Amino acid sequence: MTIRILAMPGREALAELPQCNSRADRLALSFDEHYTEFMQTMTVLPADGQLLSLQALDSALNAISGPENLDLWTDASFTLDPHWDHIRLLAQQVMFEFDWV
Repeated sequence: MTIRILAMPGREALAELPQCNSRADRLALSFDEHYTEFMQTMTVLPADGQLLSLQALDSALNAISGPENLDLWTDASFTLDPHWDHIRLLAQQVMFEFDWV
């Protein structure tokens, strides 16, 4: 579900999330928790495209993390900033690779 929401247009994604101060941050944390659990518990490696798409999404989220990027984690930035457009494309690629579309 987290990747599906990350793949949605910003306003639609925000509408799927409960009201709070940092919806983008909570969404990214949810992805990180699920991604970490998936990587730690998998017994068979996913296909190359699947693994690479997950890693690319994780890397993109990590690249905008940290106190120097606080302005990217507002609702306005989540809906309008090109960084989030890139993350949406990466989430869509994950969905494609896993045949979730």
